[in-house]
Amino acid sequence: MTVHTLKQCRPDQEETEYFWKLFHAAQRNDARRHGSEISIIADELSRTDLDRNQKLFLLRSWQVLVDDKGGFGRFMGAFDTYVYNMQDPDDDCVAWKPELAQILNDGNCFDVLLDAYQEAQQRIAGLERANAAQDDHINQQQDRIDVLERRNAELGKYAGELESRTVTVKMYDDFQLCHYGTTEDYAKGYIDSQNNFTKWLSAAGIKVKGE
Repeated sequence: MTVHTLKQCRPDQEETEYFWKLFHAAQRNDARRHGSEISIIADELSRTDLDRNQKLFLLRSWQVLVDDKGGFGRFMGAFDTYVYNMQDPDDDCVAWKPELAQILNDGNCFDVLLDAYQEAQQRIAGLERANAAQDDHINQQQDRIDVLERRNAELGKYAGELESRTVTVKMYDDFQLCHYGTTEDYAKGYIDSQNNFTKWLSAAGIKVKGE
């Protein structure tokens, strides 16, 4: 029988520091709020030019890091516990400390490892169920973004239609009104009202065409 041994490289110190920087940046967002802001983030993303995959990435990142749905803080804590207590500091790959490797070789830790393996299996099953529920939530938020984008497009189209509207208004000057037999005071009041009316229409985005 041939036995193949594979080695898994582990993150170095600099790479690990970047993960901690990401964790602390997420903590700063978490400290300033009360409750999840995932719906607010979805609303903001609906008004961007990002494509669907980019929006899903940002939603998922916020959910995992800030809302802590993936237990990122526990993951980093567990990783540090492993590095300082179990990892061989002189090996760039995943490897037991020499003293732990000796105990394993002697078979003194089998029962402990078996219990840990079974506990890990139960934890993985629980995380898979939680992730399935979170996937549904993310999909709902993406659907919300799609609805908002369609609504924004409809509003933009409606605004364009409003801007393109033109009304024809019979415009008089004071000479014409006096010619019809009105007094000068009446003509002045009429002209003022006529000017204010055209200003209101213009403010509403409606073009005024005189005849």
